[in-house]
Amino acid sequence: MEPGPSKEKIPTKEREYGGAHPIFTPVLAPEITSTSHAALVQWRKERKVYEDIMRARCQTSGEDYAAVTRSVKDSFDRKLLETWYRLRWQVAVIEVNDDRLRSEIDNIINSVKNHTLPDVQALFKKELHFNLKESDVSERVLQYFISCERIIEEHGLHACFESETGRKEKCSLLVNSIAPEGLKEEVENALRPRLSAIKEEEGLG
Repeated sequence: MEPGPSKEKIPTKEREYGGAHPIFTPVLAPEITSTSHAALVQWRKERKVYEDIMRARCQTSGEDYAAVTRSVKDSFDRKLLETWYRLRWQVAVIEVNDDRLRSEIDNIINSVKNHTLPDVQALFKKELHFNLKESDVSERVLQYFISCERIIEEHGLHACFESETGRKEKCSLLVNSIAPEGLKEEVENALRPRLSAIKEEEGLG
């Protein structure tokens, strides 16, 4: 009897995908339908998630990242994009690339919302809080720092904390926004080494 056809073992991953290339669920890029400060802050967060997913996919599939990732320019509502170009730069759509768009978006996000500087201390007192439901103290502190960065981004306050004085003010706000007073003292003691290290790294000591 002649031997049957050879049954070459196919790697598990290739059997699962039916070939050498995995099949991925389409990932939709977030669209820009408004250039308001709040809308662009949200878009940039979603865009980062989208780009991270696409990079991971390309590492697995071997696809070209630039070829399969939707550009920032193509993520704009077309009418909005045309109006933006005409009013802001007085140029045609074809003359502007992703780098310039990203730069413009970053400028809007990093500028003070509505060009009006808020009462920063009152703002932090109102919006920056410890998550007292979190039992892990280290995680609680981490979430607190993340909340601080979120407030700065959402209100376009980056420029307020770029200078040496601004960085000192940021450290002060992080501590002074803590309530109640007993918790504030406890956190001051816990954070003192970390805050000192931050100041040394930034040349504020």
